[in-house]
Amino acid sequence: MRYLNNCMKYIPIFLLSLAVYLPFIDGVRAENASSPEATGNLLASATATANLNASSQIALLESNLTELKRALFRDAVEAIENGDLDTFATLKNQSTDYILYPYLEYFDLRNRLSSASDEELMTFIEAYKETPLSYRIRTQWLYRLAEDQRWDQYLKVYKQQGGVKLRCAYHHARLATDNSKKTYRAVMKATAHLWKVGSEQPKECEYIFNKFEKSKYLTTPLIWERIENAMQKGNTKLATEVSKKLGSRDRKAVELWVKVHKNPAKYLESKQLRKSSLVNRKIVIHGTKRLARRNAEQARELWGKLQHKRGFGEEQLGEMQRYIALRSSYQRHPNAFTWLKEVEKKWVDDDVLYWRAMSALRMQDWKVLEKSIDDLPAKEKEEPKWQYWQARTWDQLGKKEQATELFKKIATQTNYYGFLASDRIGASYSFNLEPLPRDEKIIQEIYKLPGIQRARELYLVDQQLVNLIMTG
Repeated sequence: MRYLNNCMKYIPIFLLSLAVYLPFIDGVRAENASSPEATGNLLASATATANLNASSQIALLESNLTELKRALFRDAVEAIENGDLDTFATLKNQSTDYILYPYLEYFDLRNRLSSASDEELMTFIEAYKETPLSYRIRTQWLYRLAEDQRWDQYLKVYKQQGGVKLRCAYHHARLATDNSKKTYRAVMKATAHLWKVGSEQPKECEYIFNKFEKSKYLTTPLIWERIENAMQKGNTKLATEVSKKLGSRDRKAVELWVKVHKNPAKYLESKQLRKSSLVNRKIVIHGTKRLARRNAEQARELWGKLQHKRGFGEEQLGEMQRYIALRSSYQRHPNAFTWLKEVEKKWVDDDVLYWRAMSALRMQDWKVLEKSIDDLPAKEKEEPKWQYWQARTWDQLGKKEQATELFKKIATQTNYYGFLASDRIGASYSFNLEPLPRDEKIIQEIYKLPGIQRARELYLVDQQLVNLIMTG
């Protein structure tokens, strides 16, 4: 019924077309009865006017025909979402020449994925391989194949897509279809990379993980690597679970690591951490960084005690000094500049230089700020922000002429610091924006791209419908 209503809506357009031409026909007939010359003039005039009106009417008809196609598309999507498959099939067959027809085919296949033939699905994937629909239907098909354990077909369809779930299913398929030692070794090595991450993996990985955990490829260093990755992500539950694969002494070390993670100020000075060992060093660094993110001053004080007699290397000591100093600056600590200056030259990077300048700015120490800006990397120094503060620094230090010249230069820019500089010298704000050149040829070439045309049509159809399609 809704389809018929849409069709009826456009019948008046055709009647309007007739109404445009009939008066000219009647006029020609009337004048024809008087004189041949008059008839010729009227006919010429009528023809010209009719041609003009005909072009307008054709454009109007094409526009309304497109609107009709959009209406059919909306109704088709609504029908399949409501389970009205007969109506959907009818409307789909009426839309074969519509640019969004591939989406109707996609909805159709998605709806009957379990019964569609392999040939039908592969035909769709190949036909629309330049669209996102090909990727989507392939991904959904792979999930179905894995669920049905059709591993031979899975290997034919899989194209390294879909993230961890489909990768795990891919390795499952390899083991299920090939008993060779070569494939087994390759799968175990690939599984190691999936297993050692610091987060729980999906159920699709359980099969290959079980195989991996019973193999010689699961080593103690790899177990520790996963524990460390889990702790870095704050996943203490996973770290504790994985530690069950270790001996009792190592499990206790992980238990302490979890305690330090949750309350570093309380547990960092534990007796167990006084011994020099690789695990203890990792725990101390982890806990100190955790504490520094909350309270850089407390972390600095504690690190002063912990860094001795535990075998920390030069790089670890330098990195921790840098880390705590940066955190103090983020927290606007009054001693941040001093601590950043204490960072050894070897460990000074662009971040340290930037936050030295920021700390000097907060202190309003103009002499120190001048030096800190001068120490910045050349590219950073040319940023409007630091150009402005360079001028302010010179102004405060009595270098008025230099400051004014730099303010004038900055004031020509259309940005926040350009406006601040304008205020400083009493100049008008500069609005020197230049529009991008418009190349009609390139625009038309882009517009002709099928993907652009589909995107535009999706936008014009209905935003809520687009959301449905994008999440479907």
